[in-house]
Formats: sequence, C-alpha cells, structure tokens
Amino acid sequence: MELRNKLITLSQLLNIIFRVLSLKIDMERDLLLETEVIRHFVTKDRQERYLNLISSTGHRKKFIGELANFKHLKFSEFDKLTVDIQTVIKNRIE
Repeated sequence: MELRNKLITLSQLLNIIFRVLSLKIDMERDLLLETEVIRHFVTKDRQERYLNLISSTGHRKKFIGELANFKHLKFSEFDKLTVDIQTVIKNRIE
C-alpha cells in the first residue's frame, strides 16, 4: 500500500513537471512575440525599459499595469479604422 502511494505521488510529480515545462515554453513564445511588438510599436526612448520589464516575472505586472496609460506608442504604425470594429474583426476571423 505504501508503494502505491509513492507511485501516485511520482505520477503527480511528473504531471506537475510536464505542466511547468509547457508553461515555460508558452512564456518563452509569448516573450518573443511581446519583444517584437515592443520593438515595432513602442518609441525608441521607451523600448529598453519595456523590454526589461517583460523579461522579469515580478516587473511584468508593472508593464501590464502601464498598458492602460500607454503614451509611448508609435501611432504612425497603426491604421485608422474607418468602419465598425466588429465588422473588421469578423472579416479577419472568416
């Protein structure tokens, strides 16, 4: 009976390790995408600051908090929508 409990624990441990590795891969993929977005859409004077913030789990929350008041975007890189936003999203999905 004691051996069975240890096997279950081992199985649970392997499951946790798999989840952590999957999460790490997702985080690395997200970090690459976020880095590209920052380099393309954020003004040069703020890029390094935001790149440093996203590279740290603790500082990442600070970066996310600053997104609502984002004043350092290169607005020239964005297209102005002249139609209803729902129509644009619907057309992109289809």
